[in-house]
Amino acid sequence: MKSEVRRLKAEVFLAVAFCLLPSAFCLELDNFNDISRWKAAPAAGVEMHLSKDAGRHGSALRIDFDFHGHGGYAIARRELPIDLPPNFEFSFFMRAEAPRNTLEFKLIDTTGENVWWTTRRELDFPREWTRIAVRKSQIEFAWGPTRSAAVPRHIGALEIVVTAGTGGKGTVWIDDFTLESIESTSELPPPYGPFHRQSITIDMKQRREFGGMTVEWEHRVPYKVELSTDGNEWFSAARPISAAGRDYISTPDAEARFIRVTSPQIATLKRLALKPVAWSKTPNDFFTAMAADSKRGDWPRYLYGEQSYWTIVGADANPVEALVSEDGAVELGNARCSIEPF
Repeated sequence: MKSEVRRLKAEVFLAVAFCLLPSAFCLELDNFNDISRWKAAPAAGVEMHLSKDAGRHGSALRIDFDFHGHGGYAIARRELPIDLPPNFEFSFFMRAEAPRNTLEFKLIDTTGENVWWTTRRELDFPREWTRIAVRKSQIEFAWGPTRSAAVPRHIGALEIVVTAGTGGKGTVWIDDFTLESIESTSELPPPYGPFHRQSITIDMKQRREFGGMTVEWEHRVPYKVELSTDGNEWFSAARPISAAGRDYISTPDAEARFIRVTSPQIATLKRLALKPVAWSKTPNDFFTAMAADSKRGDWPRYLYGEQSYWTIVGADANPVEALVSEDGAVELGNARCSIEPF
């Protein structure tokens, strides 16, 4: 009874808080000093335990799971009836000792039947505390009887889910869970450059959503790119991939106001251009964008939107067969390696 009273008080507090908050705000949803509001809901055959553990600041939610050699999911669910602002970002810090699997973040309406989600498939779970952000633009309708696929203004619950990819067992820690009202735009600025210096910090004047960037140097140098929403806390972007005389950096669903490029030596950055979210929404999208800038033949036909024709090679009645493409690629068998000439 006492735990139920505490839960109701927390829900009333959140409802009142949202009425009093200004149009732009950041609200702490959970510091995990009390994890009784979180419930474990694993699939049949999946072992899962929730507990309180040391966090990044104070306490954290600890999720232990074991898929026992098969598929399934491990759901950490919290009832959280709140109104959402017109544009928002959920965020939390996460670290894990877990194999590669899928991370899902779900919003459920008050009926419990309609679900919106975002998924990070084949995620290499971070060993160190890493900020995970989920913006409204990343959330899409998953399933349910509703006639509107739009993200609802009011939700009844949310879930953080580990779904089997590799499977196995592991532990995930969650801390500093917040909801922020944000003002951002997907409108991209014109390319930046040239710059001739060792460190460059670009202030785009407001938070922007983008999917990556291309970087062109007068002479190639080692460097790194970092992003920030406030100019104080910085996060490293992915390592660049070089092709067609420029560097390509994938930042799926990134949002930042500041971009910082640093090199151990003074160099000339000729051009830095931001790309839209769709540019690297999936790894295939990213490599397709790179192929579009490259000469024909540098990439497989698939990435140019072309069909590649194959023929079967193997002995009659032999269950093991290879494939040979019109471009000379050889696939040695089902789920085996491919050899392709370039």
